[in-house]
Amino acid sequence: MIYDESSADRLKKLRKSFELTQEQMAEKLGISVSLYKGIEAGKLEASRRTADAVQHSFGVSADYIYCGTLRDDTELWNKIYECDDEGKMKIMFRLMNYFAVNKKLTQDDDKIERVVKDMFDEE
Repeated sequence: MIYDESSADRLKKLRKSFELTQEQMAEKLGISVSLYKGIEAGKLEASRRTADAVQHSFGVSADYIYCGTLRDDTELWNKIYECDDEGKMKIMFRLMNYFAVNKKLTQDDDKIERVVKDMFDEE
C-alpha cells in the first residue's frame, strides 16, 4: 500500500520542521488554535486564506499544502531572476535567517550564524 500524505500531514511536518507548537503555528497563521488543530487533525480543510498565510510565513506554496507537489525549480529560478535587486535581497535574507534559526547550516556554522545575527541586530 502506498501512503498518500494528506495536507494535514504536510502542515504538521512543516510545523515540526520549524519546531513550533500548534498554538504558535496558529498564531503565525492568524487563526484560532482550535481551527488549526482541526486542520492538522484532518477534520477541517485549510482555507485559501490559511494556505496564503502558510506561503507568506514559511515560503511554502499552496500547491504543496493542498496537493503535495512543489513547483518546478525552473519556475522558481525564473521568478527569482525576474525580481528586482530589492526582491532578491529579501529572498537572500529570508534564506539566511531560515538557516540560522533552524540550525541547518553547514561548514563554519558558528561563523555563519554570527554573521547572520549581526545583520539583524540593531546597533
